[in-house]
Amino acid sequence: MQTWLPQIGYADSMRMLDTNRLRKQRNDCWHILRMLESLPSDPQTAGSRHAMVFMWKGHERSLCLLGIMACYELRIGRREGCDLYPKIHKLDSDLKSAGLAANPPPWMHDLDVHRAYRSNLIRVNNGYAPLWPGTPERMPYLFPQIVDTDPRGYRLRLLNADIARLESGERKLPDWLWWDRNKREVLGF
Repeated sequence: MQTWLPQIGYADSMRMLDTNRLRKQRNDCWHILRMLESLPSDPQTAGSRHAMVFMWKGHERSLCLLGIMACYELRIGRREGCDLYPKIHKLDSDLKSAGLAANPPPWMHDLDVHRAYRSNLIRVNNGYAPLWPGTPERMPYLFPQIVDTDPRGYRLRLLNADIARLESGERKLPDWLWWDRNKREVLGF
């Protein structure tokens, strides 16, 4: 399960994705929204510990917008239907009626998060390489975790699998970032 945001904007990001990844994006947005909707109040519950849930928690309407943009790009840009559009749109309307704002998550303008997406897109499909020259190679996914205690409003985390890949040399952080084992987060200058 993954959201792909190689660009800062949702529409720009969706236009950059190949059709198969775009289809998966639409589905993953819906699954993450469903997970967010069913979160228990206790954040330590196993079902709520997925990195994607922490990334979007409190920003469900923004995730709806990302899903809507994926559907829009499939429908308009690729001339393909999107059966999840009505469901995502209804959920967005319900959230709006409940008074939730469509504020983007605080990490949305973090270039390192977007670089990590680009690096991983290039890793899985080298056809993306010409789109983003100079992208650091073999970066692990960076998962922002929304927290009130950090001045930025989030911390950058790694999945356990990427921690192991980082330690083995299979993944690499750019020179301006480092993994703090004690804090269990990625830090930068």
